[in-house]
Amino acid sequence: MKKLLSILGLAVLTTSSVTTVVSCTPSANHTETIHDKIKKSLQKPINFDDDWIIDYGESKKNLEYFTNSIVNNRWTLFNKLVTDLVTKQLIKDIPNLLKIYPYFSLSAVVTIKSFNDIRSSIQEQTKVTFNYDVGYNLEQLQDIPASDLQASNPIWDPTSDMLALYDGSSFGQFIIEGVDNQNQMSFEEKSFISDDKARLNYLSEMLNNSRSIVAYDGDYRKFLMMESYISYAKLNKVDFPEEDLVKQIHNDESIFNMKKNLLLKGIHNSVMKDGNVESLVKSMPSILDDIDIDISLVRAVLTSEIKADKKLEYVYGSKSNYYSKDMLVVNAQINLKKGDVVSDVTINEQLALKISYV
Repeated sequence: MKKLLSILGLAVLTTSSVTTVVSCTPSANHTETIHDKIKKSLQKPINFDDDWIIDYGESKKNLEYFTNSIVNNRWTLFNKLVTDLVTKQLIKDIPNLLKIYPYFSLSAVVTIKSFNDIRSSIQEQTKVTFNYDVGYNLEQLQDIPASDLQASNPIWDPTSDMLALYDGSSFGQFIIEGVDNQNQMSFEEKSFISDDKARLNYLSEMLNNSRSIVAYDGDYRKFLMMESYISYAKLNKVDFPEEDLVKQIHNDESIFNMKKNLLLKGIHNSVMKDGNVESLVKSMPSILDDIDIDISLVRAVLTSEIKADKKLEYVYGSKSNYYSKDMLVVNAQINLKKGDVVSDVTINEQLALKISYV
């Protein structure tokens, strides 16, 4: 159902229409900061020239549907590939990055003006060079100068100790936009990964290793197959006539295991109907067609608790009204499937779920 936030240094949704204040060429008296190193790394072009998951054996209609979906949506598989490649380059160029900031996270999305070029080149199976925007997060806001934060995130309230939540295409405490040779990548797929096991493992590793949306002390990350909105578990009113499962579990955690199979069914159905996953299964059924999922309870959270606790209110996105209802926070283990073949690599996530009754 491709973890969520930390009060001081969390993954924040924000717009990419901002300007960065990190200098490309620090002065002689300037001590190179982590931001200088990150931007310098992002000035190195990335070239993807490998086997991937686009199956050119599908019909032209399916290929067009797939490329439109992976380019038009914010959190698509293509953007997650870009995020994964950018993260790997940063870790290679800054070997101690994850030692200093073990919960470092970033999001990378192609720039709006690159959409059509990418769409056309993928459909024509030619090489494309494009720019991407990056938003990244460290551990605490004090690790980034306030002036830098304000310039990079104009929605941030400097009188507050927290960044404001904002829905946008890239997110992070600090934003670096892609233009010219800054944040540039080339993509050309050699061939389709036709072996089901190898393809599912590749895709699972890519989604599992991505650093995006890691925050709240590294505890929370959304299922990276999914879009930017919050996850739902849709349950049948016949099974839950009182429509108060979260309250029941909040009062007695043993109820979670009693109702677990019904919850799993609701979560599975919701994931498979998510825009990104559904479009992938419909247009490229040769990639994957199902998932195996298991869950364990972290906590049940009532809306009243969120409103009474500023930390919870911030972490769970009150300003976007994402959590207008009680919710469950669960650990999830997901394995991708294609027919009888199941990935060896398990995607581990922590999910915050709204519960709806239909």
